[in-house]
Amino acid sequence: MESLTGVPGCFTSRIIFIRDAPPKEIFAMDIDGGDVRQLTSTGTINMSPKWSPDGRSILFTSYLNHNPDLWSLDLESMDLRSVSNRPGINAAARFSPSGDVVALSLSFNGIPNIFTITPQGNIINRLTNSRGNDISPTWSPDGTALAYVSDQAGTPQIYILPAKGGQPRRLTFTGNYNTDPDWSPTGDLIAFTARIDGKFQICTIKADGTDYRVLTKQGANQDPAWSPDGRMIAFSSTRDGRRLIYLMDSRGEIQVPISSIPGKAPAWSRIAR
Repeated sequence: MESLTGVPGCFTSRIIFIRDAPPKEIFAMDIDGGDVRQLTSTGTINMSPKWSPDGRSILFTSYLNHNPDLWSLDLESMDLRSVSNRPGINAAARFSPSGDVVALSLSFNGIPNIFTITPQGNIINRLTNSRGNDISPTWSPDGTALAYVSDQAGTPQIYILPAKGGQPRRLTFTGNYNTDPDWSPTGDLIAFTARIDGKFQICTIKADGTDYRVLTKQGANQDPAWSPDGRMIAFSSTRDGRRLIYLMDSRGEIQVPISSIPGKAPAWSRIAR
């Protein structure tokens, strides 16, 4: 693929996801659904797993200590490390492209806001201070901006703001429920979940707010995650009766299930592991 297009393919990358059955442990698999491995054995609810840029660890939120705390799992030693255990939620964390900053939602001071912290858990900056709940940050590939979800206007919508703080800009205006943003590695598109006619569908929109597209039509579809080359999107869908992980191309023209066990919240590694 690299010799043909100049961009490395994603065929040796890995996908992590949450098993959609209790206990909600984290699993990893190849992009064809093979080599499934269980990564956590916490016996509790785990959420929002994300890879580090170097592929050596993952961040995730877990109720291991009966609070939604942020944890890191080293994939070589399989050691668990507490990153943020502040009161309230410590959720939806994502490494910056450089790996030296983590964006996440914290609610220790009241309603959830977007913060940046170090990989060790020290607060760097508070980025939002709206009247609504601010969650699910995702980095632009150059690390200069973040897209996130806020209900400050009354319903969940996607906003963009500078990564060092500043005035947010509302991105989505179609529909009254838009969430789960994931910024494409190519920088031009943001994939997200939208509620359309009562059902959740995967959509894309350009970062300037143009070219809004609905990519799915069957079942309930959520949790979009771009492949490292920006050519494909992983997502969860109930179209076959169970919630499984699916893959589709960036235009939604080919959609196939890949997981052998029920799963949700997929995340794609940036490099092969």
